[in-house]
Amino acid sequence: MFWEISRRLDEKTPVPSGDPAFEKEAVCQVETDGYAVSRLTMGSHFGTHVDAPRHFYADGMTIDQIPLSVFCGDAVLYRAEGPVDASFFEEKKMAPRVLLDIAPPFGLTEDGAWHLLMEGVQLVGVSGMDVENEGDQDYPCHRILLGAGIVIAEQLALEKVPEGEGKLTCLPLYLAGGDAAPARAIWEEKTDGNEGKTQLEG
Repeated sequence: MFWEISRRLDEKTPVPSGDPAFEKEAVCQVETDGYAVSRLTMGSHFGTHVDAPRHFYADGMTIDQIPLSVFCGDAVLYRAEGPVDASFFEEKKMAPRVLLDIAPPFGLTEDGAWHLLMEGVQLVGVSGMDVENEGDQDYPCHRILLGAGIVIAEQLALEKVPEGEGKLTCLPLYLAGGDAAPARAIWEEKTDGNEGKTQLEG
C-alpha cells in the first residue's frame, strides 16, 4: 500500500520562522491566454523538504550532489509521544532510513542523533517542522547528522501511517547548490495483498 506523506503546498502550510512566505501567483490564465502558468515564491525549507549538509556547513554537499540512492529504499517508521533519545531505539529494528512521527513540540535529542549516526543511518525523517527537540537552540541534531553526511527530511505527513517497516521514496527538487529543497515523499507499507492501493493525505 502506498501512502502520500508530503504536505500539500498552499497558503495554509506552516512556514518556518524567518523564512519567505509561500505565494502562488497566476501569470497566465486559460481564460485570457489560452494556457495557465503560475509564479511560485517559497523558501528552500518550505513544506516537506530535505536538508543537505550545506544547510549548516559551507563545504558540505548540496542537495544536487547527494546520491539518489540515499532518498529511496528500505526504511522504518516509529511513533513517539516525547523526546526521542538513544534509549528509544533499544531493541528496535533499524534501517538505512528512519522516520519518526513525534508529538509536538518534541523532536530528536542529541544522544538520539548520535545513536542514529553510529547505526549507519543515511536519512532521518520527522513529522515536525524541525528535527530538534524543543529548546535546543544550537541545532545539535542538525550539526551531528548533517556533519556526518546524513540528510534530514522534515514536515513529513506521518500521522496516519502505520508504524513498521516499509520503503521510502523522498525526492527533493534537483536544485543546483541547494542547502535544501522541497520534496515529494511516498511511503510504501510492507504488507501482504495491498499492492496497488494508495492513501492520499487529506
